[in-house]
Amino acid sequence: MGSVCTASYIPQIGFVLSLPIKTSEEQPEVPDYDFVFESHDARHYKTETMRELDEKFGDVYVEILTRENATLLKLSEAILDKLPRLETALDLVSEVDCLMAMALVILENNWKKPEVVEDGPLEIVNGRHPLQERTINPFIPNDTSMGEEGGRVHLLSGPNSSGKSVYMKQVGLIVYLAHLGCWVPATSATIPLVDNIFTRIQTVESVAIGVSSFLCDVNQVSRAMSGGGRRSLFIIDEFGKGTLATDGTALLLGLVSTLANRGHEAPLALLSTHYHQVPKLLPETGVLRYKKMETEGKSGDIVFLFKIVPGIVDNSGALDILDKAGIPDSVTNRAHQVISCIREGKEIPIAEDIPDISQVHNQVSIFLDLKLEDLEDMQDEQRKADRLNENLTKFLKGLCELENI
Repeated sequence: MGSVCTASYIPQIGFVLSLPIKTSEEQPEVPDYDFVFESHDARHYKTETMRELDEKFGDVYVEILTRENATLLKLSEAILDKLPRLETALDLVSEVDCLMAMALVILENNWKKPEVVEDGPLEIVNGRHPLQERTINPFIPNDTSMGEEGGRVHLLSGPNSSGKSVYMKQVGLIVYLAHLGCWVPATSATIPLVDNIFTRIQTVESVAIGVSSFLCDVNQVSRAMSGGGRRSLFIIDEFGKGTLATDGTALLLGLVSTLANRGHEAPLALLSTHYHQVPKLLPETGVLRYKKMETEGKSGDIVFLFKIVPGIVDNSGALDILDKAGIPDSVTNRAHQVISCIREGKEIPIAEDIPDISQVHNQVSIFLDLKLEDLEDMQDEQRKADRLNENLTKFLKGLCELENI
């Protein structure tokens, strides 16, 4: 044919002779060439020479796969035979990697070696949150003293955004790191061995589990109360906030009372709350201590110092947060007025833009007494109805504002 041809190997088919297709015209049959198939640019044939190659080399691809599988099988058997040693080596390598990572973090962040004891008080000097301190400069450290003279149950109060949750988390993390054998972010620390760390910090909500956020909180506290003992650590942040304030106060009061009544068998428990009336309802006990986040300034100009000190806070500082968040003055002014009346035991006045209720009653009565069949008075009654609608709108608007407060 005078065309350049090539010999090719194709799995499952073997060796073939490939002749290029130069035109779109029908290709003539070639003597002693057995046609096999045609591709887009060549026709492939079996010849005597190709069959000899098949006999000599066989199906090379299948042979390669067979030998490859046999090699992998032998390798798998060898690995399984040495599996215990390999697992031990991997465990040692991972442990070394973990220790090196810990050592690097310790050196970079000036962590100190804690003293882990069998039993005794939890003492932390200048404790820091290992992550929060990397994002805030300067980070304000805090001391922690729980157990024996320091009290086993601490009730922490403080304004919103004053650092309560960060402090509680840092205590839990320091205790956890010490149990890992790691140094801790503190000047010094004495950590007693604990059997469990129970937390109610983050509410795990999901449509799939079919429970409310409040029920999730209750379940977390329930597991802590049923599974925790003297050797346990409780970190409970604002328990009871997901329901009515009176019910939440009662739940927190019952929880703190139960823990305090255990005396020296109580777990090391750190609780925070905005229910400032709870301390007034709790009995005096040697295991309960009150702590607060220190602030300076008066309402409207509070400065957070982020330091833990003994005491009780009676103001959540929520209105100061409203002011800083840009809430309209009409809302914050009304909120200040209502809170002031509640604290002084005075009656909460109706907002000035809400009409007198007696006038509203009169207008409603007029509207209900309308005689629509009297067409001559319809225009006058329409004006009365418009005034009634205006007054009702103001009244409802004022009620909504009061309800939001």
